[in-house]
Amino acid sequence: MGRVSGAVRMFARRIGAMVCAGLAACAHVPATAPSIDAAARAQREAEVAAFLDAWHEAAARADADAYFERIAPTGVFLGTDPDERWDCAQFRAAYGGHFARGKAWTFRAFARHVTIADDGGSAWFDERLRSESYGELRGTGVVVRARDEGRGAWRVMLYDLTIPIPNDLAAEVVARIRARAAPAPDP
Repeated sequence: MGRVSGAVRMFARRIGAMVCAGLAACAHVPATAPSIDAAARAQREAEVAAFLDAWHEAAARADADAYFERIAPTGVFLGTDPDERWDCAQFRAAYGGHFARGKAWTFRAFARHVTIADDGGSAWFDERLRSESYGELRGTGVVVRARDEGRGAWRVMLYDLTIPIPNDLAAEVVARIRARAAPAPDP
């Protein structure tokens, strides 16, 4: 079988991760899960938005405990590089030093869509973010309500951070990725 480009592997990995996260979010919903009413749904949407804002703010303050405790132990963070995939412990080990030095990262959401599952126990979202170092970013993910913490605190199960590429630049970016991943020619 021929070589698969890095861009194709990255795309397949991201699709696979989103499918797995979606299945995981659905797996905890009983087949006869009651549907929450519109008021409860709106309340949960506001909770998730506030949760995500607080999570991003914890990173901006370099508050490692507040940041990493919002990720479920089995939660996954996918970074912008194709090789960046960590569970919570791995992510903390990889980036905890930034927090310890007092400077992590600052992402500010300027648009967000949140969808609450019918049982109110999980949600998926997409958000557009601004970053001084990376410009515009997109975060997509799944959060679940932790049932063992009283009224239910949200936890990140999957967060996928990407750099959106305008369609008119996509061919150029893909070509650069392919060129970078191409094997060196034989001498």
